[in-house]
Amino acid sequence: MLSERVRQLGGHPNQGTGIGGMMANAAAAINSMISPERLLKQVYSGEDKGIHAYEDRIDELDPESQNLVQNIMEENHDHLRLFKKRMESEKREYDK
Repeated sequence: MLSERVRQLGGHPNQGTGIGGMMANAAAAINSMISPERLLKQVYSGEDKGIHAYEDRIDELDPESQNLVQNIMEENHDHLRLFKKRMESEKREYDK
């Protein structure tokens, strides 16, 4: 969706995750070996940062792009709620 919109506007969407994404993937692999709770916290943090990045720049976009980004942000908020529930569940299991 977002890549298509970037192309419509004459841009070239990024194809990879870049060095930051590679580092995040490596950290996720390590955290998944340590504990599910740490992995979930990392994923939650990444989603939260992504939402804030969208929110900080959404006013700079044209209306069609704003609508697209708003839909993505709503999905990301849903993901955060799921991650939070899962983290709470993992914590309860760990505390037993």
